[in-house]
Amino acid sequence: MPTFEERLDAVARNLELTAQFQQSTEKIVNLLAEDQVKSEKRIARLEKVMQQIAVLVKDHEERLRDLED
Repeated sequence: MPTFEERLDAVARNLELTAQFQQSTEKIVNLLAEDQVKSEKRIARLEKVMQQIAVLVKDHEERLRDLED
């Protein structure tokens, strides 16, 4: 049967491992949050470009219609 000291050492080691795991998890969460921000910025830029393309297409269609009239 483990001694009191051995049990305390085991508990201390478990706490150390838990703390390390928590730090690793926090790093991963922070990286994911940063990636999400980058993705949102890219999506916003893409949406802006898509709107600009839509304006160009609409303008082009209007010019074609004017030429056909």
